[in-house]
Amino acid sequence: MKLNGKILIAASVALVYFSEFYLGDKVRILAQTQVGPHPYEGLWAFIPHLLFYSTVTAALAGICWFGLTRAGAITGEWIKPTRAGAIWGAGGGLVSAVVSIAFLLFAGMGEPNWAGVDAWETAGNVFSNFWEELIYRGFLLASLTVLIGFWPAAVLTSITFGLTHEQYPLAFQGLIAVTSFGWCWLVRRSKSMWAAWGAHMILDVIVDAIWG
Repeated sequence: MKLNGKILIAASVALVYFSEFYLGDKVRILAQTQVGPHPYEGLWAFIPHLLFYSTVTAALAGICWFGLTRAGAITGEWIKPTRAGAIWGAGGGLVSAVVSIAFLLFAGMGEPNWAGVDAWETAGNVFSNFWEELIYRGFLLASLTVLIGFWPAAVLTSITFGLTHEQYPLAFQGLIAVTSFGWCWLVRRSKSMWAAWGAHMILDVIVDAIWG
């Protein structure tokens, strides 16, 4: 690939990643200020996932991915749902849940407290998890694979994904990064970003229900 193409990819990656911390945060804060405080339950557990969490960054990632794909700079193959993606996503989600629960128990981060499945929050996760996968196991992974190769891209995107969860302890951010790396492998194996989304959904439903 010509140098100009690599520079364009790198600039797009930087734009998308840093928008998560600047543009995305500003839009979220502005929107939440306008609608006012609401208890995190019911419809107001759904709306933030749909509109405020990574939504702007995901839209930007989608635009960049589309443009770079049309230019032939990066692959657009991973955006397509596949049967392999569904199968590997289900298996990966179960493994992720087992590993996460074992880690939480070993690290002493609370105790199991069956809360059941919150339908509103789960519905919200359908969207917010897709936004995150579109960004990290979609656009950023596909772009960085062209620049530095798949495995370095998987490591880098996994670390950055873990660090975006700054509301959690550092050890838990590390768990998120390790889990993310496994989801990168699922994308490579199934050739579909939807494998990571499926694994992400299954993990959240199981762990949220058990840990409450």
